Amino acid sequence: MTEDAQFARGPEQSGFPLPVTTLAGFGARLGASLIDAVILAVPMLVLLVVGRGPLASGGLVQTVLGQAMSIVYGGALVAGYGRTVGMRALNIRVVPLDPSAELTSGQAWLRAVAFNLPSVLPVVGVFWVFVDCLWMLWDKPNSQTLHDKIARTVVVTTVPSLAAG
Repeated sequence: MTEDAQFARGPEQSGFPLPVTTLAGFGARLGASLIDAVILAVPMLVLLVVGRGPLASGGLVQTVLGQAMSIVYGGALVAGYGRTVGMRALNIRVVPLDPSAELTSGQAWLRAVAFNLPSVLPVVGVFWVFVDCLWMLWDKPNSQTLHDKIARTVVVTTVPSLAAG
């Protein structure tokens, strides 16, 4: 049994197949994050062009607003659907570390806050994001980032079940 075999999901009791999953790799997670960043950049650019005062000048207000938008985007989508738009595009999703449990809204929101909130801190925030995102490269056996560890989640790749007939 491989180290990520515990995350394999088989056919659902209702007879409808669930996707078979394995731990998502760094490339898929990075790609999903880039897609989500582009999606989040659109409203921020609109606010910059249309906005006046503190929003147009950038700085702390813009940073906090951007992080708040990112928390709401990631928290709401992962809480509701188990993934963001970028994750859906690359067939990955967030699941609890315990494969027998369901992902809770609390885990989804904690994960979004743990990833985004530290980044508003000068110097420390940039270091946090860098270490957080790269942590999965040496984390064994679950390839978790720090925000995954805090929320007790893992990110898995979903592939159509071969068992589905």
